[in-house]
Amino acid sequence: MSNHTEFKFLGSTLSGEGLYDYLLSLLDTIEAEVLDVSALIRQGEIVHAEVACLPVAEVTEDGIDTIHHEIETIYPTRLYGNDAIEAYLRNIQYQYKHSDLSPKGARRCVGIIHVRGSADYEEQLKNKIHFINQLKLEIKTYLSACCPTSRHRQKFYQHTRVGVLPKTVTRKLHLAKPDAAYVSFSWLNKGYLQEKINYKRALDILHKANASIAENRTDLDVADLNSRDEVKLSPFEHKEITWIRPSKLNPRFKCSYYIDEGTYQDEPIRATSPLLIVQRTPLKRYKRLDDFRGVHTLAKVEGLKRVKRTPIIEYLGMYSQVILPE
Repeated sequence: MSNHTEFKFLGSTLSGEGLYDYLLSLLDTIEAEVLDVSALIRQGEIVHAEVACLPVAEVTEDGIDTIHHEIETIYPTRLYGNDAIEAYLRNIQYQYKHSDLSPKGARRCVGIIHVRGSADYEEQLKNKIHFINQLKLEIKTYLSACCPTSRHRQKFYQHTRVGVLPKTVTRKLHLAKPDAAYVSFSWLNKGYLQEKINYKRALDILHKANASIAENRTDLDVADLNSRDEVKLSPFEHKEITWIRPSKLNPRFKCSYYIDEGTYQDEPIRATSPLLIVQRTPLKRYKRLDDFRGVHTLAKVEGLKRVKRTPIIEYLGMYSQVILPE
């Protein structure tokens, strides 16, 4: 990106060439800190190391990206001990495009890397991970502000790290909280994402969707489409709207932690890299990620509340929702 003046960040003293150079320094610092983490992990005592390397979407000879193909089964490659450690260290480094692999998805492996050492060693390693995650968040925030579209952000990476997969720069490293007791991995089995949104957000979503529809249909007028949907939304100007949309198949993990005489359970987190555990005590239980043998084999998610959903704009997945009495 030759024009440094494009780089502006509201609320910051950095702009133009100064901001561009700062982003470059963040990229270099993250890379150096990850190498330091790699050296520290190799020095530690391995309590348990097990990862499942997920298959990567390929690009066919005809140039078709198979990342969009429906997934029927997944049989990960499983690694243990030092092999798992080395796979983890490759996974947390910047990854680069490969001519035969999809450029839209980073290579992922899922599992746990549990190491321990002296109190100073463990503190240093955890501080390194926290620092790297702060840097990743910072570069993501700055880039989102000064490069508002993915195309602009890709242009930045093309000029600074040719071929790098941006996801591997900004996605955070997973670190377990102190005193982890249980870790379990599973496949996200709801098949959809659900989010509460307000009226303004709903308007933004439908305007973008209708603009996309009208762009490919010369017989449709975007103003007419918006007017039709805005009438449906108008009763919800001061009410919450439930937005439901399909979700990709993703692995996730859930941790429980010792607290006093009991344990505390975290919400499930989408797994993008192995979970690093840095503590003296071993886990009481660890459930690895199973092979994926089809959606029909996944356990059903039982809701704790009975709900009734009424369509508002069904093709956009917008509903009103009320909790039914028990």
